[in-house]
Amino acid sequence: MQSKINQAIKYIIDEKLVALPTDTYFALSANGLSTKAIEKIYYAKGRDYSSPIPLLISSQDMAIGISKNLSDLFFKITEKFWPGPLTVVVDANENVPEIVKSKSKKVGIRIPGHKVCLKIIEETNLPISGTSCNISGMEPSKNYKFINNNYSKLIDFVLEEPCGIETAPSTVVEINHNSIKILRLGAIKKEAIIKHLPEILIK
Repeated sequence: MQSKINQAIKYIIDEKLVALPTDTYFALSANGLSTKAIEKIYYAKGRDYSSPIPLLISSQDMAIGISKNLSDLFFKITEKFWPGPLTVVVDANENVPEIVKSKSKKVGIRIPGHKVCLKIIEETNLPISGTSCNISGMEPSKNYKFINNNYSKLIDFVLEEPCGIETAPSTVVEINHNSIKILRLGAIKKEAIIKHLPEILIK
């Protein structure tokens, strides 16, 4: 296992593309602070440059390092649902390349609940891209054999370990002052957020 992890780390540091298991689906991962690496992701997925790339991180300290204007509500919701399938859209700072933010000047971030993925993020000490490992418009996959059979020409390395148990993508939310807007419903249901934060307006 450690040899696989070491290989994935080397590829990410070298600005190459790696298919990594997460708690939801396989992610098409690369150095999230490298414009060169993120350009490769857009090309591999056939993705429109107007679509921002979410980032996977390993700690709230890493979140602070790539964002700004984080509110108390950000810490309340992430303390409850991280690690896990919740992506929070935040204001990105100057450390995040323009290609990652797209036109929004924001970035979606989350700490995945997957030990192997977290270990790789921690050892590279880099936020890594968390977009699903698929061609844009196609379904994501939890199966590394499927990834190998269909996307091996587009990526440099597949870490052949199982994904987590989640059967839906991450829920995506954005915090606006003292309210939370759900941009995409996924593994974490609206009711779970309301139960944890009953005093907060959930849209």
